[in-house]
Amino acid sequence: MHGDEPLAYFITWTIYGTFLQGDERGWRRRRQGEQLPQPKLADWRRERITCMWS
Repeated sequence: MHGDEPLAYFITWTIYGTFLQGDERGWRRRRQGEQLPQPKLADWRRERITCMWS
């Protein structure tokens, strides 16, 4: 094995609920692109999200 070959790859992606609509970290609206933060919308979405693990 050569020293310049990686031992492993770390692959990650966002999942359901990671970035809610209105989130201050940035969010996208279909066919409209990047959107400004909307705290009230983010709070509303957070209250209504269904958790797969509960």
